[in-house]
Amino acid sequence: MGQFAPYWTYTAMTRTNYWTHGFTEFSNGIKLICPSTLVRHSDQTADTDGARWGQGITSGRHVFEIIFPNHCRKPHASVGIATKEVPLYIRNVTNLIGGSKGSWGIDLQTRKVSSNGNSKKGLFPAFKSLPDQFYMCVDLDLGCLEFWSAEESFGEALSSIPPDVRPLYPSVSVCHPGAVVGMVYRGKGKTNLKPIRKKR
Repeated sequence: MGQFAPYWTYTAMTRTNYWTHGFTEFSNGIKLICPSTLVRHSDQTADTDGARWGQGITSGRHVFEIIFPNHCRKPHASVGIATKEVPLYIRNVTNLIGGSKGSWGIDLQTRKVSSNGNSKKGLFPAFKSLPDQFYMCVDLDLGCLEFWSAEESFGEALSSIPPDVRPLYPSVSVCHPGAVVGMVYRGKGKTNLKPIRKKR
C-alpha cells in the first residue's frame, strides 16, 4: 500500500454516452435512485440482495469508481464481477458476489476474498478496510481484480480468473436495510503505453 494507482489508469477514457451505463438487473429488494446508484429498500435482515451492471466485459482493463459507505456494509457487502447466471437474491446473509459459483469478489465487511464460490486465505486489504469511496479495476487481459483509493493502492485482490468465462459483469450485493451504493464507469485504460516512434 502507499503507492499511487496503476500507471495505466491515467489513460482510462470513456465514451460520450458513458452516463447511460448503470445497473440494469437487480433483485426485488433494491430500487434505483439513478442508473448508477441503488438503495436497498427491503427491511429484511436475513436476506441478501444484489445488482448487476448492464454492460458485460470480455477483455481489456476497465475502471469503476464505487461508493459503498462503511455503515452500509454490515453484516456482509460484496463487490466484484459475475456471470449472468449468478443469482441476485438469496434467502441467507452472505457475500453473494464471490461466494457464488461464477463470481469473483471481496466482502467489504469481513475483508474475505472469494473466488468462484470458494473462500481464499487471508484478508484484503491486509490491515484495514477499503474506504467509503474506492476504485475497482477489472483486468480481463490478465484475469485479475485490483483496488485503490485516491490516496493509495491496495493491490491485486484476485487473479487467475478463467479466460473462458466471458462476459463478466461488475456486481454488488448488500444485506443492510437502507444501504445506498453507487458505481460509476470511469473508462477503459490503454494496455500499451510504449512511446510511438516516428517512421524515418
